[in-house]
Amino acid sequence: MDKIGKYTIQETLGKGSMGLVYKALDPDIDRTVAIKVVHFDSAGGGQDEENLRLRFMQEAKAAGRLCHPNIIAIYDIGREDGYLYIVMQYIEGKNLQQLLSAGRTFTPLETLNIIVPLCRALDFAHQNGVIHRDVKPGNIILDRSGQPFLADFGVAKLAQVNLTRSGLVFGTPGYISPEQFMGEKIDGRSDLFSLGVMLYVMLTGQEPFARRGMELTTIMKRILTAVPDAPSRLRPETPRGFDVILNKALAKKPDKRYQTGQELALALEMMTEEAGSTLLVRLDDRLKPAARAKPDSRKFLTMASFATVIILTAVAAFMFLPRLFKDKGVFSQPPAESAEVQAQTGEELKPNTAPTPPEQGADQSASSQSQDKTSSQLSAAGQSSEPAAGPPPEAQPKTPEQAEVRSESKTGGQNAEARRTKTLALNALSRRDILGLLERQRLAEVEKDLPALLQDYGSTDLVRQKRDEATLLFNYYDQILSVHSNISLAWPSAGKVEVRFGRLLTAVYKKTGERKVLADSVQVWILEKKSQGWKIIQVRGQ
Repeated sequence: MDKIGKYTIQETLGKGSMGLVYKALDPDIDRTVAIKVVHFDSAGGGQDEENLRLRFMQEAKAAGRLCHPNIIAIYDIGREDGYLYIVMQYIEGKNLQQLLSAGRTFTPLETLNIIVPLCRALDFAHQNGVIHRDVKPGNIILDRSGQPFLADFGVAKLAQVNLTRSGLVFGTPGYISPEQFMGEKIDGRSDLFSLGVMLYVMLTGQEPFARRGMELTTIMKRILTAVPDAPSRLRPETPRGFDVILNKALAKKPDKRYQTGQELALALEMMTEEAGSTLLVRLDDRLKPAARAKPDSRKFLTMASFATVIILTAVAAFMFLPRLFKDKGVFSQPPAESAEVQAQTGEELKPNTAPTPPEQGADQSASSQSQDKTSSQLSAAGQSSEPAAGPPPEAQPKTPEQAEVRSESKTGGQNAEARRTKTLALNALSRRDILGLLERQRLAEVEKDLPALLQDYGSTDLVRQKRDEATLLFNYYDQILSVHSNISLAWPSAGKVEVRFGRLLTAVYKKTGERKVLADSVQVWILEKKSQGWKIIQVRGQ
């Protein structure tokens, strides 16, 4: 074949889903084009041939409506000698499947540079009522600069027209969505599933569901039921954030996936080659357009002020109530703080021995005074005060501080009450320091103060993780609002405290100017008392 219509054939490019594809020249404007030709000899004539013609015309009509920088443009359509042809934009390059088959690998950053534009191309097509239905590497053309183009709307479906017979499945098996396999009604989310499969292939070098030589029924079963391995498990150098994105993109139910190509693009843009922050991916799962109303900043400030007043009132109560209530047993000491205060006052604790309660300490002090009196009486009578048998004598104090404590234990219940008051005072001071740490962290997020944000973390791994998360947060968002609520403290052991609080984080996404809810959850932080103050040693989110 030398000519098709007015177009001069130069070479055969390959075989598409609906026929042969040629490289040709448009003589009128001296432009190189690609021409897809469909022969109907194998259609069997009759209704099958007519259906094939209608599908071909459908492709031209669907793709001709789409004008996007990452979608192959349609120039012309014609009919000649029993076959139809469609004239398209010619892209000098190779399709993605040819590169993958040749062993070409892609870094996470290169993958993003290909997938993100395709997300937006599909989003544009879906908004115009067009579903591709056959998204796969073979239909992605990369030009010499690496720019991707979406080709072959050969099985595209107009939203207003349904030419698909019941039970007929179009597409490539390993990339077909579950609902497409089941013959159910599909929409743009089916294309996003197929794009998720392609993302998985580019990151790992293998398909998530299909293998070479696998039967179609087996592929279908795996797509409907199997959960593929996480990309970071197959290739440890892959940022873990991709695991989270693909877990959602490859969900079996359409309503569990990303709902639009734009939403998937936003999630992917959070990723970089160096750091795939799980936190920000989790936060991006909440970035659903119009899902939440824009928060009123005055409401958050009022809540923060009210919480501050309550906190200050509680601290004052812990510091001054002991002076008003002198009855024994009114206040109980947290075990960890009690041990900490005893260590600070020089009181010696035997290993595996619990601290003595205040009431018991007072009784022991009175008993000690009685024994001293009896001992002095026996000495006056010329008798030894030491028993013939019994426990060894109490060790002599080794330091002045221990001697002072020993002396205080003999003066009665007043010193026990003083120690209890001191315990409560130190407890209140610890609460004040911990609440101050939380407020410092909150303000550091709002003011984008990275050094202040990192100074309260007590391990290198936590500092590194927080630095990566904060850097991405500060780079992509402005006008950050952070609110802490329902703060509670518990001391699981000496020198450690568990802080539980509600965290609401909102910010304005720089690219769209929309305020997003980035976090709305319960946080649990474990803090440990260090020489330089309290430090965060573990962070958990619910």
